[in-house]
Amino acid sequence: MQIFDALHADALHGQGSANSSLEQARERADSAQFSDKLKEAQQALASEKGQKTQTSAEEAAANRKLMDACKGFETMFLDLMYRQMRQTVPKSTLFGHDNTDEILESMRDSALVEKMSEAGGIGLAKTLYDQLQREAHSKKVQA
Repeated sequence: MQIFDALHADALHGQGSANSSLEQARERADSAQFSDKLKEAQQALASEKGQKTQTSAEEAAANRKLMDACKGFETMFLDLMYRQMRQTVPKSTLFGHDNTDEILESMRDSALVEKMSEAGGIGLAKTLYDQLQREAHSKKVQA
């Protein structure tokens, strides 16, 4: 919803050219969303110094948060990749083209990327999750 609000606000205010304001709004929204996911992952991995062991429920919750953050990262990566690929396709002027078409196309692409990520994506989330788990485990062993 953040992305839609940012896109809609920029489209209504008409800041700069349509393409640059659309891209800037998406980048700001992606950056904010990525920062939130990164903070969640850091909190999930951070262990309290006074607590020697975590209960299995706490560990499961931390693992779920970490996996959600990894899936969010993969979704943003796929979205960025898909947007860059979309820019290489020439625009057809046969039926006309305006800002609303770009917004709807962008929203459709974002929904498509989310579904791709939920279905397993390209395996980036799983690989990232496994790597972060190994690092967290090695830090626990060293401590």
